[in-house]
Amino acid sequence: MTKTVKTVDGGYEVTLSADKFARAVYMSIEGIDNFFENNYFDLLPGQKVTVKVFTALPLSQFSNQLKITSLVGGYSKG
Repeated sequence: MTKTVKTVDGGYEVTLSADKFARAVYMSIEGIDNFFENNYFDLLPGQKVTVKVFTALPLSQFSNQLKITSLVGGYSKG
């Protein structure tokens, strides 16, 4: 998964893309309250999703502490 971060009014825009399917993508910053405009989404191969994050953190701290996770594997009937 790749990310780009752009400064916007009130915070940042994080654009994510992936070369493989990413299920339930979730962004967080541990110990800091932030508001993510969109969270918990699926990301298809080649798709780009941009999420606005409202925060007062400086760019360097935001970029270093931003954690992006997704479910790996998934559910299969057996």
